[in-house]
Amino acid sequence: MPIDVDDQGDLEAAITSVTERVNKGPRSAPGLNIELARRAVGDRPETSPTKFEYTVRAGFVDARRPYNHVAFDLEDNTDDRTLMSYMSALVESWQPDHLGAATIETKRAQGAKGPQVVVGRLTYIRHGISFDPNVLNAEVDVAEADGGLYVRVPGTPGNPSLDHIRQVRRALRYEAT
Repeated sequence: MPIDVDDQGDLEAAITSVTERVNKGPRSAPGLNIELARRAVGDRPETSPTKFEYTVRAGFVDARRPYNHVAFDLEDNTDDRTLMSYMSALVESWQPDHLGAATIETKRAQGAKGPQVVVGRLTYIRHGISFDPNVLNAEVDVAEADGGLYVRVPGTPGNPSLDHIRQVRRALRYEAT
């Protein structure tokens, strides 16, 4: 259903509607479910998506596993500067402990289990989370910003290097997968 993104009431009504649909009724505990989509803009190749979808679960607390997440479509040819802009905006807005730009396939291939950091092409890790950069080779880029570290592995958003992701997981002190 179309919404006016400049109308806070319209946006709140859409979030309430989605949350009640997911919960099969009014919300009785903390947490919101948000599902938004927008049309792609500009001339696009025939194989490109015509719309982009965003799913957000936020405000869930005291759960057995982390229920808070943001998922959105990202094309494989997204350049590093754009990906960094997305990640930085999400980090500044949500203040997460960690955030990874990874496909479901990449998450599964690395064996990530909640509450572990999901490592992707670009991963944010807040200061205070155990991380040993000495186990990484020179192809893995680590930069400090936004109260933590941004770790970038070789590859593309849709196809990051799994070997390098395993290095990052070792730096996070996770068992080998």
